[in-house]
Amino acid sequence: DPVRTRFAVSPLWETMAAVRVLLEPHRHAYHLPWLDEVRPDLDRLDLAPLLALSPLAGWTPDFLSGVAAGPGTTIADQLAAVRATPLEQVAHEVRRSVTERGGAPVPEVAWRLLDDPAVTRARLADVLARCWQLLIAPHWARLSDLLDSDVSFRTRTLADYGLERVLGDLHPRARWTGHTLVINAAPRGVCRLRGAGLLLMPSVFVWPSLAAVTDPPARPALVYPARGIAELWQPARTRHSDALARL
Repeated sequence: DPVRTRFAVSPLWETMAAVRVLLEPHRHAYHLPWLDEVRPDLDRLDLAPLLALSPLAGWTPDFLSGVAAGPGTTIADQLAAVRATPLEQVAHEVRRSVTERGGAPVPEVAWRLLDDPAVTRARLADVLARCWQLLIAPHWARLSDLLDSDVSFRTRTLADYGLERVLGDLHPRARWTGHTLVINAAPRGVCRLRGAGLLLMPSVFVWPSLAAVTDPPARPALVYPARGIAELWQPARTRHSDALARL
């Protein structure tokens, strides 16, 4: 498992996580400039089906926020994977999302998503593609720079200090015991990697939380907040020559 542990960046995960920010005001602070910029586009999006499957307390279908298959995974690759999700998996994960939400009321649109898995899959993929185009694509250069910088920092840490330091420094609620990565978050359970390794994915929009992906057929992954998001939306610093400064 240690030799199969690697880093990856997932455009689809960032898209779904960005939609989730709209539901959780306590996560808005760092992203207010982004929210102000995308707010005019929200009326052009039918977010109801995605929001219905993203309960504040509950389970969100894994196929909607797939982990990266490998280096260089693009949003086109991931949207194609969503459209190719087996219908049995779509039906199972949508039903699980509708029924596992801690007693919270289920919106009517969520129940309708159970009617026809093929129609639901196509509809959700179309909404995700539209969300990518309006919410993420215009900002992807900035977002991917931050995510790549986080991966570069972690890989340098790996080279200098080893995997133990990397796993122990991902998030205050994740700690390495020497043989187990313990995550202090609900729901509780045990995931045995059994040779699959662990995918480590930095995220801009998951802050301040972290997320573990443990259910097959998805590859086991841990999504953690990328370093440096406090300055993500700040204007770029400029440097001037001495002559220009005097002028």
